[in-house]
Amino acid sequence: MSWKKPYTPTTDGKPLRIAFRTREQAVLFMCELSGQISDGNWENASPHDHWTPMCDAVIAVDPNSPSINFRPRRSYNFSDPELLEVVGDRIIWYVKCAKFFPKLTLSELEDVHWDLEYLRPTEITCLLKARIGRKGDHLVEKRMSLKMLTGAETEDALVNCSNQIANIPYDEKELRADLNEMKKLVNGARKRG
Repeated sequence: MSWKKPYTPTTDGKPLRIAFRTREQAVLFMCELSGQISDGNWENASPHDHWTPMCDAVIAVDPNSPSINFRPRRSYNFSDPELLEVVGDRIIWYVKCAKFFPKLTLSELEDVHWDLEYLRPTEITCLLKARIGRKGDHLVEKRMSLKMLTGAETEDALVNCSNQIANIPYDEKELRADLNEMKKLVNGARKRG
C-alpha cells in the first residue's frame, strides 16, 4: 500500500474554488452533485480520492467569469441520462426552491435542501398527515421547520407555497443546459491542468 500526501489546494496556497456562472448551477452542485461525487454516482470511481478536492472546494457564483482554480482528478458527466433519471426531478425542485427563496444564501440552501424536499407536491400530503406519537415524528418536525422557513401559518398555506414553487419555470431542458455548462467548466479545468 502506498501513502499519498494530502491534497494541496493550489500552488499559491489559496483555497480550492469553483465559481459557477449562475446561482442555479451552484445550487445543483451543492445540493446534489457534490454528494453524487463523494457518495453516489461516482462513489467507486477512480482515483479513489477524486472527490476530495471537488467536495472541499468553496462554491461561488461569478456570472462574468466562471472558473475553477484547481485541476480535478477525473472527469464528470453531470448530464448523464442515467443519473438524471434518478435525481432529475429532485434537483429541478432544488433550483425552483432557490428561485422561490432568493434571500437564502447558498450555504443556507444547502442546510435546508433536504427539508425542502418535503415541500414537493408528491411529498407534502405525507408531511401533512404526520402526527406526533406515530412513526411520523420526524415529519412533524419537518413540517414545523418548513412553516418557519416559508412563513406559512397553516397547512393550507404550506400547500399553497408548494404549488407556487412547483409553478416556477425551470425544466429538464434548462437543467441539461446548466449541467452541460458545469461539466464543460469542470472537465475543461482537468484538460488545462
